[in-house]
Amino acid sequence: MRDPMTNAAPLPESSALALPALAGLATASSSPLRDVQIECDPELRLPASEITPIVTITGEAIAYALQHAFPEGRHGHIWVKLAEKEGRRILTVRDDGIGMPDDLPEEPSNGFGAIQALARQLGGYARIGSAPFGGGLVSVIYPRTH
Repeated sequence: MRDPMTNAAPLPESSALALPALAGLATASSSPLRDVQIECDPELRLPASEITPIVTITGEAIAYALQHAFPEGRHGHIWVKLAEKEGRRILTVRDDGIGMPDDLPEEPSNGFGAIQALARQLGGYARIGSAPFGGGLVSVIYPRTH
């Protein structure tokens, strides 16, 4: 049944707002030396089947950046963006750290292997490497299914 005020179709009970889930990661990961910022449409809802993979991918990418991108107490920033465009959802986690090595392993025991596997679970793919102007970049692109 549609909402009589807005004429909007009801959202499935299994969907959830993406922003609160990602904001919790940002709060837990930020420190005086490292700032984590989230950019996400506040109304973007994800089906329950996407919440755990997206939060896990984001957590793995943030953890890698916190551990490797800012050596010797270097200050830095991490930006997380979740957007929807042309029927696809795009998650990016970018930092302004030292960048990533060219020969990243993709074993399942490695966080990047987990990111690749979760991207495939969502029906998409992950790109992991250095950002064009420095720092690290993890991008996951997958089709919007709901």
